[in-house]
Amino acid sequence: MEGVTTEMLSVNLPPLPRASSPSRSFIYFASVYESPIKFQELEKNETDGLIECSIFGFTHANLALPLHNHPDIHGFIKVIRGKIQIKSFSWLDPDEEQKLMKLNMASGDHLLHHKKPVRFAGKTIISSEDKTIASLCPQIGNIHTIQSLEDGAAFFDLLIPGYIGRPCTYYADEVENPNFDEIYWLRTIPEPFCARTMRSMPYDSIHWLD
Repeated sequence: MEGVTTEMLSVNLPPLPRASSPSRSFIYFASVYESPIKFQELEKNETDGLIECSIFGFTHANLALPLHNHPDIHGFIKVIRGKIQIKSFSWLDPDEEQKLMKLNMASGDHLLHHKKPVRFAGKTIISSEDKTIASLCPQIGNIHTIQSLEDGAAFFDLLIPGYIGRPCTYYADEVENPNFDEIYWLRTIPEPFCARTMRSMPYDSIHWLD
């Protein structure tokens, strides 16, 4: 994946905004006519779902994909333009999660009954200028959000296996400044508007490396 480039993928990324263009601070201003986040599926094995790869592009800085999970999936991210930040949480071990769930049910705090305990795995910043490939495992860093730190940032996303038969779950990103390795409770939410209105970017074909 270190060799993944826009030229290899033959994809037209969202154009960089003009200097006078106002920056959009929140993704929720997206509309079905002009979404600030672009998406293009490149490869998807419909038969067995062993692999799924896509490109995501942001028109402006400070936009973010909603907090979501990759159920039983390994994810790999390679930035192909600009800079992004990945904020992630890890699932707890089954015994630890069950113990916390029982304690909270016994406490009578009904608000926590609709949340899942997770451990903050940290924030990672990667750019197209380095060869860093971020990995998100089925257990570690599985729940995550990705924010653009520069106008026009874009990344290549590889999932093994793909989402086929594995529904994605979204969570409210309510923890502003989490502390590394501490436990937080995430609330599940319906699919956000911004996730439903991402627009497709022009794409031709993949030119595989020799």
